[in-house]
Amino acid sequence: MDPDRHPARRSPGPAGEERRACGSGARGGHRSCAGLRRHAAQELAAIPYAPLAIVATAYQVAPTSRISLEGFGFLVPKREQRKIPGSLFSSSMFEGRAPADTALITSFVGGMRHPELAAIPDAELTAVVHGELQALIGAKADALWTAITRWRHAIPQYHLGHREKLRTVEDAERALPGLGFCANYRGGVSVGDRLAGGARNGGNDCALCRRCTVRKAGDAWVPAHSDASGSPDGTKQA
Repeated sequence: MDPDRHPARRSPGPAGEERRACGSGARGGHRSCAGLRRHAAQELAAIPYAPLAIVATAYQVAPTSRISLEGFGFLVPKREQRKIPGSLFSSSMFEGRAPADTALITSFVGGMRHPELAAIPDAELTAVVHGELQALIGAKADALWTAITRWRHAIPQYHLGHREKLRTVEDAERALPGLGFCANYRGGVSVGDRLAGGARNGGNDCALCRRCTVRKAGDAWVPAHSDASGSPDGTKQA
C-alpha cells in the first residue's frame, strides 16, 4: 500500500455537508491540491521523507534461553552506531502473533541514519538484521521466517521551517471549506497521532474517523461502527 497514492476520501460533515479528508503522504497531498492551491502543493512536495525497510523475523525460542523478549522492544541510541534504529517484540506486544515457542520480532532498517540500507537486496537486508539481533539480543539460530516491506517515503522529517510549510496547508483549508489534510507530516507520525488528527479533522461525525476504531466480531476485526457482517455504520455491502 503506497501512502502517497491515497486519494481524498469523502464523508458527511457535522451539518450534513460533504467533507474531503486527504490522508495521503505529503506527495499525495501535493497532487490533491496542485490545481487548487499551488503554493501549498509546492510546500508539501518539498517535505523530505526518510526511507524505511520493515523486516519481520520469527525465531524459535529455546526453553533454556536466558534472553527475555517480554516487553515492547528496544531503541538503539545513535551513539551505539548500529545498523538498525530499533526492533519491536511483536509476539510479546500482541496476542496470537506467533506460537508459544516462537518469537516474532519486527526490525526497522534505514531512516535518516542509514537511508541507503533500506534499498539493499533482500538477502543482504536479512543478513544485516540477523547480525544486529545476534549482537543486541543474542539471536543465534537462523530465522524460521522473514518478511520484508519497504517504504520509500516512510517518515516525514520535521526540519527547521516545517511549521511554515504547514501554514500554507492551513491557508488551503481555510480557502477550501470542507477539505482537510490529516497525514503524518502534520501533528506527529505515530498511529495514535494519526487517529487524533483524523478526529480533529473530521469531528465525531466523520465516517472516516469512525472506521479507525475496530472491534472483534467472531474471529475477525471489523470497524467499531458496523453491524455483525462488518458493514460500516450498519449498511449492507454488495
